[in-house]
Amino acid sequence: VQKTAKYNDPVWGDKDARKTRKIRRFNDLEAMHSQSHAVLDFMAGKDVGLGRLGTSALFLGVRFAQFQSKSNIGFKSFPDPRYSTIAYINDPGARHHSYFGQQSAERNFRGLGPALSWENATPLVTTADKDSLTFDWGVNAALLFGRQKANTSHHTSSRYFYGSPYALPPPRTSHSFQANADRRSKSKVVPNVGAFAGLSARYSHAKFSVGYRGDFFFGAMDGGIDARDTRNQSFHGPFATFSIGL
Repeated sequence: VQKTAKYNDPVWGDKDARKTRKIRRFNDLEAMHSQSHAVLDFMAGKDVGLGRLGTSALFLGVRFAQFQSKSNIGFKSFPDPRYSTIAYINDPGARHHSYFGQQSAERNFRGLGPALSWENATPLVTTADKDSLTFDWGVNAALLFGRQKANTSHHTSSRYFYGSPYALPPPRTSHSFQANADRRSKSKVVPNVGAFAGLSARYSHAKFSVGYRGDFFFGAMDGGIDARDTRNQSFHGPFATFSIGL
């Protein structure tokens, strides 16, 4: 959750009224955003071997991916209050603008499809007990068939005020307003590619690995507000794994 206030400071009104009335102006913004992601692989592999160059395996199976995000943003602004009398009664010079805006969005993609990966391990150091340090790398690809959804809504309004609320005739005001909600759903085919590289310490019944990997899902999410705006979803960064053989 994020909450920020760009400014919220006391200022005087018009120059001639600096000794009579202090007004507070503000511009407050509050935003909240959350995401959740899940990627599951069901794979079967075959060791194709590279002889002295190391080991190599091909995997074929199915990948499932689910991405979800929620956001809510709101702001209020009172940027330019100006008053020329301390009593604020029958003040023909009183004026200010006020603004309000709110936006919320829920987006998701769920897809399932065939997946293929190729993983390799090249020995760098090998001990007499057949423990080894290897350089590992691999690539993967998938084609996900699923549905992309986005539910969005936003509301904005502004107001201009001129004159004292106690004045006769009543003060002049002007308003503007916009509100919109949109629900979109579309069948989508999402290509997915990825790769990794790292080092592994291999023992007779265990392996510890560290490295860097990335996965990229092209056109997976609808990031638009009033209209569809297809965007990529990507994950990349360092990783560490520990495995034990039975």
